Order: sequence, then C-alpha cells, then structure tokens
Amino acid sequence: MRSFYKSALLLVVLALALLLAACGEENTPATNPATATSGSKTSAVTTAPQATSKTTGPAVTATPVVVGTTTVVANGGSKTAASATAPAETAAVVTAPVVGSGPIATPPPTPTSAAAPGTVKTLSGHTGSINQVAFSPDGKTLASASSDKSVRLWDVATAKELKTLSGHSDEVESVAFSPDGKTLASGGFDKTVRLWDVATGQQLQSIATPGKVLTVAFTPDGKAVASGGDDKVVHFWDVSSGKETKTFKGQFGVMHSLVFSPDGQILATAGLNATVGLWDPVTGKQLNNLTGHGSEIWSLSFSPDSKSIASASSDELVKIWDVASGKESKSLEGHQGAVLAVEYNNDGKILASGGTDRSVRLWDSASGKTIKTFRDIPATVRTLAFSPDGKTLAGGGSIEQSDADTKNLLKLWTLG
Repeated sequence: MRSFYKSALLLVVLALALLLAACGEENTPATNPATATSGSKTSAVTTAPQATSKTTGPAVTATPVVVGTTTVVANGGSKTAASATAPAETAAVVTAPVVGSGPIATPPPTPTSAAAPGTVKTLSGHTGSINQVAFSPDGKTLASASSDKSVRLWDVATAKELKTLSGHSDEVESVAFSPDGKTLASGGFDKTVRLWDVATGQQLQSIATPGKVLTVAFTPDGKAVASGGDDKVVHFWDVSSGKETKTFKGQFGVMHSLVFSPDGQILATAGLNATVGLWDPVTGKQLNNLTGHGSEIWSLSFSPDSKSIASASSDELVKIWDVASGKESKSLEGHQGAVLAVEYNNDGKILASGGTDRSVRLWDSASGKTIKTFRDIPATVRTLAFSPDGKTLAGGGSIEQSDADTKNLLKLWTLG
C-alpha cells in the first residue's frame, strides 16, 4: 500500500513540474522581428528608405515606397495602391512609418518659351495670296493685302472680318496703318497708292504712280506715305492732298521692302539688288549700304530700339545688322528655301521669319538660336507681323503651290 502512495505522489510532483515549466515558457518574451538580423528571410524592414524630392534638374525615376495604402513616388507623384501586403517570405508585417516630416515636394512644371505658339485662328475670306499683313497701333485690328485685289480689315479678338476695302484693279501687294491708326495705305500692281478711312472703310485718296507699287510705309509723323516698287524710286505722298512731295533716286533697284526706323532717323530699302540701303529720310542721302546676302531681299524689320535691322532673302538666310556700323551681327540658318518675311516682336528679343519651306520660325535675336518652328500655313509664308504687345503673330501665305488652300492662308497665333 505504501508503495502505491509513493508512486502517486511522484506522478503529482511530476505533473506540477511540467505545469510550472509550461507557465514559465508562456511568460518568456518572444524575439522582436524588428530587431532580427537583416539578412534573415523572416525579418521585416521597419523603416522605409528616405525618398528625396528635387524641384530642379532632370527628373529621376524613384522606387515607390508603400505608406499605408498609398504608393508615394519620390518625384512627387502618387497613386492609390491596390494592396499593401508584405512579400510571402516575410514572417511578420510591420507598418512602415510615413516618409519625411513634411509634404512631398512637387517638381515645378516644365517652363514654356515666351514664343511658344498656343491657339491658332484662321481668318477666312480672301480668295488669293496674302501679300502683306499689318496690325493697327492698338492691336485690335488686322489689315491684309491680297492678290484677290482686295484689302480686308479683321477683328483680332474674334478673327471675324470687319470690312472689305475694294478699289484696286489688280493685286494688292502692301498695306500699312498710320501712326494714329485712323488711316490705312495700300499699294499694288495697278500702279496706285490708296488711302482709306479705317473707321468707315471709305477711300480717301487714289494716287497714280509711275510703276507697280510693291511696298508702302507711313512716315513717323504720319503726314506722308512713302512707296517703292519696280520703278526703282522712293516716292513721298502727302496724306491730306495726295500730292507727291519728294522723290529719292539712287541705287535702289526694284524695291520689295521699305521701312522707317522707330526713331524716325533712317529709311531702309531692299529688293532685287540684294543689298540693304540706309538713307536719311529728310535729305535722301545714303548713309550706308549693307552687303552680304547672296540673292534678292524680300523683307526688312527694325528692332524697337532702332539699333539693329533684320533682312530676309532668297539665299535662305535671315541676317541681323548693326545699324551704326553697318556690319553683319548674325546670320540665322535653318530655312530650307527662300525667306520672304521677317519681323521683330515688341521688345526686340524675338524674330519671326517665314518662306517657301512653308514654315514659320521664331528666333532668339540675341543668340540667333531657333526657339520654335511651326507649320500652320499650308503654303509659302509670304508675310508676318507681331501685334504691338507681342502676344499675337499674324501670318499670310501665297498660293504658288497647286495644293494651297486659299481658305487657310491667313493665321493668327496667340503666343504664350
């Protein structure tokens, strides 16, 4: 009997020992997976790598970091994650802390050039080539001269036609606003210079000239109109009476372009003889003769400060000249055909040019580099003009190509 009690007591002691051992094991702290060796497959990373955002410099593709249920990309973009579960081989999942202490920096938008083209408007109405365009001094009205024998006035804001000025009996080659914007001058193949009242559209003067008129320009005081053409003479016409006041005869050649400097001190002419002539507009004395183009010159434009003049030629070049010295400053290459139009913008920092390659190019006048090239006129670009504030560029085309669409030859580009 005593042997039985001893065996039972031993079993009880053994059971108590096992129970105590089990309780002690339950109270032993478990290994924290966050402090496990990083090389272990069962360890979990508790800190995400720092994502660095840059607001300048080239974009860098960054590895997404899971934060809760949102994938945050180091360059500032984000998208909602479909799942934030850890890889199957990870034994424990530990929520990653929010990256950084502040908002994720967003890179700035890519800067756009001041001359980058925005909206393009088409001005439909002419049925022939657009030979020249000109903005009124307030920039609200555009005038266009066309081979369809008409001059048209357009509302710049709406691109709607305001008036059609009829009277020329042949192609109209040139058009210009007076300094006060009240009078419009036009000239053409019918050997006339015509003056128009802008407000009413009524013809004020019809002046007969010795030859075809290819270019017209108002004198800076607005009292006279100068004209040039195939008779190789510069004529000055009194606006009030229509009478000729003086003529300049010299080595002009057939004139395609005639412009006054903004300060009124110089008259520039160019044409078939491939040179730019600089003249005293009062006396007619030649001040300089700029040579360097290899073919005839079609268009001239002074910079707003009157210190530079740009020329466009059939030699596929646009040249910039220093007026004081008469020396070539830059030669702009890029057109793949004759350049027929060139124009400075309002601050002189940008030049626009166009020609037979059906392209319009915007140039940085200081560096001579191309800023933008666009092709919205489906034909030879014949004429260009900037609005007085520089925010709009007008351009017209010539239907020398059989595929030219006469309804799409006159454009307005809104510049950003």
